[in-house]
Amino acid sequence: MKIVLKIKGQIVTIDAMGTQTKIAEKIIEAKADNVLALKGNQGNLSKDVAEYFDEEVKKEIRAKGITYLKTIEKSHNRIETREYYQTDDIKWLDNRENWKKLNSVIMEETTIENKKGDKRAVLNMNHIRKMCFKILKELETKKKRSMKKKRFMIGLNAQKYIERIFRLV
Repeated sequence: MKIVLKIKGQIVTIDAMGTQTKIAEKIIEAKADNVLALKGNQGNLSKDVAEYFDEEVKKEIRAKGITYLKTIEKSHNRIETREYYQTDDIKWLDNRENWKKLNSVIMEETTIENKKGDKRAVLNMNHIRKMCFKILKELETKKKRSMKKKRFMIGLNAQKYIERIFRLV
């Protein structure tokens, strides 16, 4: 069975697994644009991009600020910083002719930091979670139910279970 996608005029994004010259050509033939992810799957290309964006080039890009973006997200007890560097100058790129209509290269750099003050909180939450599961097992001994089902049943009648918990303590 052949699947035909109508992508004319669209921007197609593909993860690193789909970053192949033949796939890029098919997208261009369909009169669409593409943004392709690059990891180690394209060995020399990936290496060339990493070498191009050395500290000196990144410093220059940050100073100009035009083709640079930095984002900071705080979640899951960590701080995730992403920096994006972009260049239209791709004359340095070997085998660029294999990538039809290649106009630009972007590099993403990610750093992750654990929040220092929250390590104790994470351990405490883990202990509380284990205590809750133990109480849950003691409350629901009559019927064979999965933990998911037990949590659901308690949620339906929370007041009853809260009273039973305080009788256990």
